[in-house]
Amino acid sequence: MAGMTKAARQRLSRRDFLASAGALAAAGAGAGTLAADPAEAAAQAGRPYPVGDFFTHAGTRSVKLSPDGRRIASLEQIGALKEPHGVVDILDAGDPEGRPVRVDLGPIEVDGLYWGNDHRLLVRLIITQTIGRRTSAGSNIRTGGGELKSRRIVSIDVDSGARVTLFEAERSRARGNLDLGRIVDLLPKDADHILMTALEPGGFLALYRASLVDGSAERLERGNSGTFGWDTKDGVAVLRHDINPRGTLESVYARAPGETEWRFVRRSRVQDAPEFSWIGGTDKPGVVLVNARAGEEDVKSVRELDLNTLGFGAPMQSRAGRDVLYGLKDSAGRYLGAAYYGDRLEYDFVEPALAPHHRALNRFFDNDCDVHLTDVDQSRNRFIARVDGPREPGGWYFYDRTAQNIVNIGSRLKLDPERLGPAELLKVQTRDGATVEAYLTAPPGGRSGPLVVLVHGGPEMRDNRGYDRQVQVLAAQGWWVIQPNFRGSGGYGLGFASQGWHRWGTRMQEDVEDAVAHAVSAKGLDAGRVALMGSSYGGYMRP
Repeated sequence: MAGMTKAARQRLSRRDFLASAGALAAAGAGAGTLAADPAEAAAQAGRPYPVGDFFTHAGTRSVKLSPDGRRIASLEQIGALKEPHGVVDILDAGDPEGRPVRVDLGPIEVDGLYWGNDHRLLVRLIITQTIGRRTSAGSNIRTGGGELKSRRIVSIDVDSGARVTLFEAERSRARGNLDLGRIVDLLPKDADHILMTALEPGGFLALYRASLVDGSAERLERGNSGTFGWDTKDGVAVLRHDINPRGTLESVYARAPGETEWRFVRRSRVQDAPEFSWIGGTDKPGVVLVNARAGEEDVKSVRELDLNTLGFGAPMQSRAGRDVLYGLKDSAGRYLGAAYYGDRLEYDFVEPALAPHHRALNRFFDNDCDVHLTDVDQSRNRFIARVDGPREPGGWYFYDRTAQNIVNIGSRLKLDPERLGPAELLKVQTRDGATVEAYLTAPPGGRSGPLVVLVHGGPEMRDNRGYDRQVQVLAAQGWWVIQPNFRGSGGYGLGFASQGWHRWGTRMQEDVEDAVAHAVSAKGLDAGRVALMGSSYGGYMRP
């Protein structure tokens, strides 16, 4: 993209972009990736990747836009699997193709990235320690070692280079915690603090306000034996999430401003798709936004929850036959719209002017990928989009509405789309006249081969068209892969899910069989060469 005019950049599709000289040169540094030599590239076209290329360690872990939209940070894992090395590249958003400033994190595994404010980066690290095992005297059991992994957050001032590890001043507490890397709230209105969780002695979870400047932490809340998280508004916990001792039921409790006691809101089964999820605060005192199904409604929708009355408002945004996935917010925490999964990831924006830009991004990726808007600056002018699809294992792109350009910032894996299996959505007519969806992935080049039915778990979960490593590994070995969303799957509303209740081995099985018959007929596959695999509920599906 270097040296390319704005007009030329606007005309590029994703296919053109990946084939450009700059993209080829960048990709050539990865293992088993695009060939820099045109003759070699032509020879590799359509050739499946070896299995190892789907499991490379290096790559982009995260890309984040500062709240003011002026800087982009890209978290990169470089080095071999046994010798990881982490770096952060910082770019000027006004010149995203310019030379980055690199922050070296050293020989460590990196896991996550956030902006604590416009000047401080938060990097989540995975620390690996080798430990030994004791054996009693005279035992013939060989003494061996093991690995103990823990997570920590490091706060970095990108202007001065100063660093501090959060909870650094709480050494006794840090010593007993394997996970001090969970951020609850970035506190957009408080530049110097964030909210995090940490285990207390006895195994109870607590909520802390941690300083980004000196690493100190102050406890705000202490949960009970089943508490596993909180949701907060303006730095105050307003919802608490507990799980029962068997790990099968989640209970949600609420607390209005000024109250001290928690009140029960609802309970749901853990194995099902979440019935209730947090979106964020509102400008109304004691009112928050959640994604929930109320009463006898069919789909989950964005709605207000009054913390004083525990009453739900009417759906703000709702779509027939599609549950809301999550709510989109800008860096100031303001609500922008609801995400759904239709033919691919879609948004209903509360600000209509944003919709054409998301459609333009979809067109750039040939309407073949899911374009997740992960970061939106406070002016709603600059965006980070995480893009994945059947043949896109994960890339991060910067989009500037004013400059009207799209710039690739990083990729999880550098894999040529032409060497991956293409996928399509099938609308399957069932034997009783209903319609279900299934995703069918072909081997690279679409050559004939056996079919494997990959059944999702839950069963009230669902598959989509995003990148699936397991699917692509199978496709690279010559398998066709079908993923049916049978009745009983989640994401399509309660009515669709309830049609599978008490129908294990009958209707749910029949929908899978009908999807297989559809694929065999449509693609001329051999009905005698069909395998079945899955995990969790998918492992119980019988031929």
